Amino acid sequence: MNFGQKITTLRKKENMTQEQLADYLNVSRQSVYKWENNLGYPETDTLIKIAKLYNCSLDYLLNDDYEEDKNTKESCMTLSLNTRIPKEYISKKKVFGMPLVHVAKNAKGFIAIGLKAKGVISIGLISRGLLFSCGVLSLGIFSVGTLSLGLISIGLLALGLFSVGTIAIGLIAIGAVAIGLFSLGACSIGQFTVGAVGYSKYASLAAKAYGDVAITSDQGEAYGNVLSYSGKLTPEQKNEIIQYLDSAVPKGLSLFKKLFILFIK
Repeated sequence: MNFGQKITTLRKKENMTQEQLADYLNVSRQSVYKWENNLGYPETDTLIKIAKLYNCSLDYLLNDDYEEDKNTKESCMTLSLNTRIPKEYISKKKVFGMPLVHVAKNAKGFIAIGLKAKGVISIGLISRGLLFSCGVLSLGIFSVGTLSLGLISIGLLALGLFSVGTIAIGLIAIGAVAIGLFSLGACSIGQFTVGAVGYSKYASLAAKAYGDVAITSDQGEAYGNVLSYSGKLTPEQKNEIIQYLDSAVPKGLSLFKKLFILFIK
């Protein structure tokens, strides 16, 4: 067999496409096509990669008259156990000019899955999804990951407009440590806070509360710059708090003020 026939035979034996082989060797599919049709030859370093991939000698690949005994054939047709076969799937159907599904080491598609994934919906070690993203490092409108960044973000460290995490930072933040305009957590910091310990500018509801308005339980501690309450609030006290917040809080923070008021009603 000549070089092109050998490459074709080895590739098909392992159920690999030209695209998969090209991706593994970091060359174009057209290059693989040329090799298999004897229209060109790979560079030396690429030849070495091919030999390692298919567990063959360079003599076997390059010498058309190489004697193919039984052992040679068996070794060349069997991948070693330590060889990693590149896996890839690309759907034929496309959405907005990209594959509906792409599974690969570096995946790009409407739905992308890989070590590095980029798409509308993506899952990967490093993941960037327009709508949904899941990964160790995750970025997307809805993002889930160890380090997560998105409009809605969930993770060990979460940053977003609405974030939930061990450490959560956002306009609305929920977490063991929560930092936001409205924050809910064991330790919460923000304009309005609810939690075990709350440090706020305007109002805090916590076991240990700090803010202009500080509200706590009977056994808690309230340190209010303007108003302080301990125990169950009376209707009169609730109205006093609402009136103060209405006069002190800017209109731009009215949503967060209303969220806080829900917790005291």
